[in-house]
Amino acid sequence: MVTKHGEGAYYFVYTRHRFTSADDVDGFEKYYADIDRYINTNMSQHGDCKYIKETLSYYDEGGNVSVLVICKST
Repeated sequence: MVTKHGEGAYYFVYTRHRFTSADDVDGFEKYYADIDRYINTNMSQHGDCKYIKETLSYYDEGGNVSVLVICKST
């Protein structure tokens, strides 16, 4: 099955990063910078990886979030 993001391995990255407001622009920018750093440090063995911004979702009532990452072998 090929999704709109193409073929590759998909991973959910769960974090303890919390958002208290959907309007927390600075928090979102810091979160995405942290995710980029995490991908570069921990997922490089999976190929070219990037997060899919529109998959950001809350996974608990405390505001913790996750995001889907796709990795395409190089």
